[in-house]
Amino acid sequence: RHRHKIAISDVNGDYLYEDLYLRSWDLAQGIKDLLGHDVSSARVCLFCPGSMSHVMAVWATWMAGQVAVPLCPSTDQARVEHVIMDTKADLVITTVDQVSRVHNFTKAHGQKLIVLDETWWTEPKKVTDLEGDSSLPQSPVEPAMMKDSSAMIMYTAGMTGTPRGFVYAHSGLGEQIDLVANTWELAEIGRAHV
Repeated sequence: RHRHKIAISDVNGDYLYEDLYLRSWDLAQGIKDLLGHDVSSARVCLFCPGSMSHVMAVWATWMAGQVAVPLCPSTDQARVEHVIMDTKADLVITTVDQVSRVHNFTKAHGQKLIVLDETWWTEPKKVTDLEGDSSLPQSPVEPAMMKDSSAMIMYTAGMTGTPRGFVYAHSGLGEQIDLVANTWELAEIGRAHV
């Protein structure tokens, strides 16, 4: 419904929901190709800045039926390596500016690596690029099938010991989003009632 509205504005520009969806769909296809089309619930560590690349990587991970494990690019190296190993990550998605922090580690420990370069956020993508069909391509994994599956693993700060991971299901994240939207009286278009 909102495909022609701005979804994200970052240092690289404005991105419509349609554009974000299509980029995420492309990346989801790459994830499925790397991990195998029959694989689901694999851990995918996301080592991307808080921009289009991060949102695209989360959506793509979910579209591919996998579990997103966000990593903050400003975190120390020991924590990055701990989370990758603790989750038994199968894949790490990062950007060109962060790849030097994970390349040797993933190579040594056998995780697959996807590096997003500037081609992932230049030249807006439109449905018309898909041979004239005006509908968006179907998600590789049916969203209804994911409702009770794991969506994300978040880690504690590790202030009192080693950081620990907590698994969130898609249904739990959806409930949290609904709670926030209701509490803040957010409208469907993302604006608070004033």
